[in-house]
Amino acid sequence: MNELVFLAHIAWVSLASYWSRSQSYAAMVMLMVAFSLLGNLMVFKQMLLFGLTVTTADVYTVGVILVLNFIREQFDDQHVYQAMKYSFIALALLSLAAYTQLAYQAVDGDVFQASYQVLLEKMPGLVLKSACVYWVVQYIDNKFFVWLSDVFNQNYLLARITLSLIFSQFLDTWLFSVWALEDIAYSLWDIILFSSMVKIICSLLMMSNTWLYATLSKCLGRDNV
Repeated sequence: MNELVFLAHIAWVSLASYWSRSQSYAAMVMLMVAFSLLGNLMVFKQMLLFGLTVTTADVYTVGVILVLNFIREQFDDQHVYQAMKYSFIALALLSLAAYTQLAYQAVDGDVFQASYQVLLEKMPGLVLKSACVYWVVQYIDNKFFVWLSDVFNQNYLLARITLSLIFSQFLDTWLFSVWALEDIAYSLWDIILFSSMVKIICSLLMMSNTWLYATLSKCLGRDNV
């Protein structure tokens, strides 16, 4: 069952990412920030996928880099770093909001207090670490994508994005797992190994979907990749 949900998850995230490519810069940044926030909200849940223990947030992590790559292709470095800055600020605000929510003294008998406590008690530190990892990964991946663009002479966009996604997901998984998940993961090394594998599979499936959307759009005369 998880596998079917995973495939559906990839389908709508990749569709939303590809749709943003034809929208304004603001819309692309908005979607990138939304995926960043969703990834950090969903990261606490762990599941079995193809018999492997992974978090449920991996698709959003790939979605962030996919949208960022679309931004890189259409805009200059100033716009790219501005999008990264907005993503970082959004995660910092999420961390502050989680801390503030827990700081409030609940009334006696509040049935949701225990749920908030369990869900949010680790979130401020976790999200701040995630924001730092996001920034490092996005910065390094941006340099890698520019290098790929030079190597391929600005051609083969989907191939460049696929290589960028695979590279960034390896880097993101290792940095985030070791720094942020060490004390809460059921099996840290399973998370690192299997999450990397799942993210690569997710990246390949997402790019396959993107290629399909691009092909259909081109047949309809609406797009060109």
